[in-house]
Amino acid sequence: MESILLTVEWLIGCQDPETGPPQHPSTTSLGAATILSNGCHGATGILLLLCTVLCSATQTSAAPLLVFWGKVIAPVQTGAGLIYRHRLLSKGVGLCHGVGGSIFALLAVSDVLDLARTKKSKPSKSNAAQSNEVNYYLVRAVHLAQLAASHETLTANGEMGILDYP
Repeated sequence: MESILLTVEWLIGCQDPETGPPQHPSTTSLGAATILSNGCHGATGILLLLCTVLCSATQTSAAPLLVFWGKVIAPVQTGAGLIYRHRLLSKGVGLCHGVGGSIFALLAVSDVLDLARTKKSKPSKSNAAQSNEVNYYLVRAVHLAQLAASHETLTANGEMGILDYP
């Protein structure tokens, strides 16, 4: 588990608050809180990894995972915001390289953070920046799914791109 946590910490640290992911590994600090804003191999993939680690942290009392929780919350919230605002309608409806993958990532965030929010009676440091809405991330995932269902109209109007081919 230690290797996974070190890898996740490195991924979080590689993010540049202004430009997103670097093109290649460099000697970036581990203090950055911004997550990749690229598609499937960026924010969506990283969010799925981070949410899996957070889910493990909730199911165990292992000290490294519990400490890690605090390091991961802000990057998860930032990444979910980037996905919801920027990476959804530019690439069509595909699962990996499209809106479907982004919806899947937001559902993973919902599984971890919406559940944590419902257990709290008042906003905490980890959820104060977000709405007090109980299903904050689930609502956003559903909204994107509804937009994806209208993909033909959105594509014809130039609001959604044509799916790329990896």
